[in-house]
Amino acid sequence: MGKIQKRFFELVDEFANGKHNVFAKKAGITPSTFQNYLNGRMPSSESLINICETYGVSATWILTGRGLKYIDVITEDSVEFSNLIEIQHCNLIKEFKDKERAKNINSNLISIEKLNPSALKELDIYIKGVANGLKIADNSTGGAQAGEASGPKNGTNHHK
Repeated sequence: MGKIQKRFFELVDEFANGKHNVFAKKAGITPSTFQNYLNGRMPSSESLINICETYGVSATWILTGRGLKYIDVITEDSVEFSNLIEIQHCNLIKEFKDKERAKNINSNLISIEKLNPSALKELDIYIKGVANGLKIADNSTGGAQAGEASGPKNGTNHHK
């Protein structure tokens, strides 16, 4: 049995008296999906976030066994700064309606950063500009055509 599975069993024992069906349902995960996690499959990011939020446990602890097991109040003093960034990132991902696309975008950003860190900075500036343009257009049109108000139409980058 893997270490992640042992931690899942520990949580099931602690929060659901050993009943993985109860544990899974409370976290919004189907019992069969959670059974797959208990059998060694890696949890999806969405399931991991659900478990962490439902039971107040740390994703870092579940995945690695390191750090604090429980997260009550998150401050820079209570967790390592890198863990705080990880938690904030997970919270941002939850806000996306299309979580698969968000995951793909993140993967692409990681690739860009590895290949050319300065390109990532330029991309960040460009995205901020597009977002600000959309906000301005949304405010001026009352949201009617905000999606068409800014950004390149033909895939070319006019930012120099």
